[in-house]
Amino acid sequence: MRHMPFKIGIVERDQWVEAMDQAMGEVGVDADLRARLKESFMGTADWMRNTPG
Repeated sequence: MRHMPFKIGIVERDQWVEAMDQAMGEVGVDADLRARLKESFMGTADWMRNTPG
């Protein structure tokens, strides 16, 4: 419910996932782990969407 006051659509979802991916790259997360985490983050971020598109 914390995120409900904020519009979270596809654009916001993708921006958040890319920010997480960039952060993992900056700290040197292993490429295989980074890919698995990015996939997991995408699932979570998509579930948080509260607006279409």
